[in-house]
Amino acid sequence: MRIRTDARRQAIISQASAVFREHGFAGASMSLIAARCGGSKATLYGYFRCKHDLLMAVMHDATETQADAMMAIFDHVEDCPRATLIAFGHAYLDLTNSPEILAVKRIGISEGRDEAIGGLIYDQGPCRGLSMIAEHLQSWIDRGLLRDANTRVMAMHLRALLDANAEPVLYGAEPEFAREPAVAEAIDTFLRAYRA
Repeated sequence: MRIRTDARRQAIISQASAVFREHGFAGASMSLIAARCGGSKATLYGYFRCKHDLLMAVMHDATETQADAMMAIFDHVEDCPRATLIAFGHAYLDLTNSPEILAVKRIGISEGRDEAIGGLIYDQGPCRGLSMIAEHLQSWIDRGLLRDANTRVMAMHLRALLDANAEPVLYGAEPEFAREPAVAEAIDTFLRAYRA
């Protein structure tokens, strides 16, 4: 009986991430990933039930540390949330425009018609992120920093404002505007709508 190790699991995730980026979800077979890892499909299935699970592990691995650090930014707000939101905006774009996350987004979009993939990616990624942002915004409402509103809608608006200038990156194009002023304008627009 083979012993599973965290190092081997991490190596599989790392190689699978590269294969997903290069071939997309449909073109990334477990055989191709196993060959890249220098092992067998049986080894992969010893760690992951199916290709969907492996994709979720890749996404989780790409986001977890950065997402935690990004959300922790909300905890450093004083009386004026603008500076905190600008710092969050840059951390958000660093995460969402990373090669790993862009690859997962592209897979989610191209495979979106298959709810087992697209829905799972959305639920575990953007939807989960929205919930986390909404929780932090609620704490700011409770402190009187933002006006009372539906925090889920507020989180969607914040994300949409930040994503507006980042959308071209999803298509492999350059953003239309320089990042610094684009983030500042997005945050100022959000605060005009929601500041207490």
